Amino acid sequence: MLDKLSAVLKKTTDKLANAIFLDKNLVDSIIKDLQRALIEADVNVALVLEITQKIKKSALDERLKGIEKKEHIIKILHDELKSILGEERTISLKKHNIFMMLGLYGAGKTTTISKLALYYSKRGVKVCAIGLDVHRPAASEQLKQLCQKQNITCFIKPEEKDPIKIWKSFESELKKYQLVLVDTAGRDALDESLVKEIKSISKIAKPTETLLVIPADIGQTAKKQASVFKEAVNITGVIITRMDSTAKAGGALTACHETKVPVIFIGTGEKPADLEQFSP
Repeated sequence: MLDKLSAVLKKTTDKLANAIFLDKNLVDSIIKDLQRALIEADVNVALVLEITQKIKKSALDERLKGIEKKEHIIKILHDELKSILGEERTISLKKHNIFMMLGLYGAGKTTTISKLALYYSKRGVKVCAIGLDVHRPAASEQLKQLCQKQNITCFIKPEEKDPIKIWKSFESELKKYQLVLVDTAGRDALDESLVKEIKSISKIAKPTETLLVIPADIGQTAKKQASVFKEAVNITGVIITRMDSTAKAGGALTACHETKVPVIFIGTGEKPADLEQFSP
């Protein structure tokens, strides 16, 4: 997914490390490679220019000499890239945790729940899931099937069309689990009725984490989604799915950072085990 960007960055740092003289031609060549790679990865153009101008200015600073200069430029490159990808955030589980999952249609919420269930159960956490998506046909059945494959308890009521009533009917059971994963409805767009529904679920469920699921292939549009969801229900983190596709994930990653919402996990494939903590 981000292999191409990774390869260019390695080539750039090798070029710097092996250079005998750090002249203007070499600096221009490195800057050009970097700009092309970052723009191809869908990183915002203004951000790309800002980063590369900083690196160029530092590279041509006459006060720094020899090896010290090379190391200084590589460190600036590392720090700048890390800053646009955001800070690393790890969730520390309490005695009882509720993760409410949000996202538009097709983002991969239900699949991500099964991945999170496996991720935490493998670490000794007692996990269950509850299906509160009452709009998408067979949503609860899909959740049930995915959870059964991981031997995870799943609470659903396919005949009930009120998510609040579903939550209330299982509330006492849910307290027996250290981690409750809540599947909610999606829409084609974040409309008023969806906001109202997720606000009412949030009010009754009192989630410890509200996680937005975004596919990598939406690129820089992720910024708008993250902003609107954050405004509506104060999301605490993002999970980016489809990182294994040909999607330009740089847009989604940088967009989330710009909205000051940390990316916590990334989905790296179709299998239940294909979930990892995001490390900028």
